[in-house]
Amino acid sequence: MMVESLKVVTAFTVAHSITLGLAALGIVTFGSKGVEASIAATVAITGLAGVWRPTRWHGWPLAFAFGLVHGFGFAGALAEVVRGEATAVGMGSFSLGIEIAQVAVALALVPVLYVLARRRAFDRVVAPAMSGGVGGIAVMWFVERL
Repeated sequence: MMVESLKVVTAFTVAHSITLGLAALGIVTFGSKGVEASIAATVAITGLAGVWRPTRWHGWPLAFAFGLVHGFGFAGALAEVVRGEATAVGMGSFSLGIEIAQVAVALALVPVLYVLARRRAFDRVVAPAMSGGVGGIAVMWFVERL
């Protein structure tokens, strides 16, 4: 479980770094409204999948695809921070910092969630309810952004 979780976190960060770099360097650009709506859609899909628990979940490949979308979210802010020769160093440092933070959170939460998931009430009621709440909020955010 931990190895699969780390694959998901790392795939998301790698993809996030790719589009973050492309957008921060001005190679690929999208309007902020479309990016925000797309980010909300990925959160909604993930949250609602936690309710229905599909028998086939796509793990790290889906995380990679969603990371590509999320990378555009930080691009505007990063483009203002990095300049000239410092661009590669700035983007690399930013991405490494995000990866370290995500792995730290995963290392702290995955074991706790694993223990909780072994309890029927959590696995059948609490986790789907939390996922549904996040998914529902993201659906409203998506509609608002359209």
